[in-house]
Amino acid sequence: MNYANRREKIYQPLREQGIFSWDCLYGQEYALASPRELLRCDRQELAYATERLGTIFTKMIAAVQQGNDVLLRELGIPSQMFGAVRLPMMRAIPTLIGRFDFARTAEGLKMLGGKHGRVEARLTTRNPHRTVRA
Repeated sequence: MNYANRREKIYQPLREQGIFSWDCLYGQEYALASPRELLRCDRQELAYATERLGTIFTKMIAAVQQGNDVLLRELGIPSQMFGAVRLPMMRAIPTLIGRFDFARTAEGLKMLGGKHGRVEARLTTRNPHRTVRA
C-alpha cells in the first residue's frame, strides 16, 4: 500500500467520527502516517525531551507576549498576528495544537524546526532512561 492510501486508511475513519480532524492544516500534512513500534527507552526519551521543551515553550510565552513589535518581527511573526500573540492564555494549556519534531543523533534527540527542517534547537537528551547501544 502506498503512503497516500495508508494515510487515508488511518485518518479517514478518525475524521468521519470527529475524533481527529486536523491531520492536515493549512494545506500541509500535519499528522504523519509512518507508524513504527518504539522501544520503551525511545518512548521515554521522547517523553523526556517533549516535557523539557514544553517547559521552555511555556516559559517563553510570557516573554513573547510582553515583547515589543521589533521582537515579534525578529521572531518571524507576521504583524497581522501581533494581537493574537498577545492574547492571554491559560498557563496550563500553552498551545491547542502543537508538536515537536525530533531527529536522532549520536548525542541524543535534537529538535527540528523552522523552514526546511533545519535544526533550530539542540536539546541533548542524555535521558537517564536511555541506554545507548554501541
